Amino acid sequence: MHARVTAIDVIPGRLDELVQVFDTLILPLAREQKGFRQAVLLRDPDSNKALLITTWATREDMIDSESSLYFREKLAALSSASSGRVSTSYYQNGEE
Repeated sequence: MHARVTAIDVIPGRLDELVQVFDTLILPLAREQKGFRQAVLLRDPDSNKALLITTWATREDMIDSESSLYFREKLAALSSASSGRVSTSYYQNGEE
């Protein structure tokens, strides 16, 4: 399994908007992607930071999703609640 972790600095007072974007846009789009397994949004209201974690069957599925319209739409949707600082990291469990 592979995971993409997107760290987001959220504009103060817009965490609820981020949750709405996740529920109504990001999660439905993610479910349509090849190899998608799961997505979770974690938020810290004290620091106005959030983590969007998506898991994928293979590294190729994860990377391919970034070149698709899905990834561009996801970033555009996140930007409405983001202060502009968004970073992405990649992880895997086990050996591959």
